[in-house]
Amino acid sequence: MYSNLPNSWFPVARSEDLSAKTVIPLHYSGKDFVLFCTEDGKPYIFDTHCPHLGTHLDSWR
Repeated sequence: MYSNLPNSWFPVARSEDLSAKTVIPLHYSGKDFVLFCTEDGKPYIFDTHCPHLGTHLDSWR
């Protein structure tokens, strides 16, 4: 089965570029993502489209 997503790890941002309550929009492999860091310092990356709310998460910045 073919996937248009990479099957490996690769950097998308530097840790010093992340700060709490900041959302960074990203575009890789033809898909949009949002990158953010929680107040306790944990980084997360999600698909930009929220299936629960039906909204584009980048619009919350």
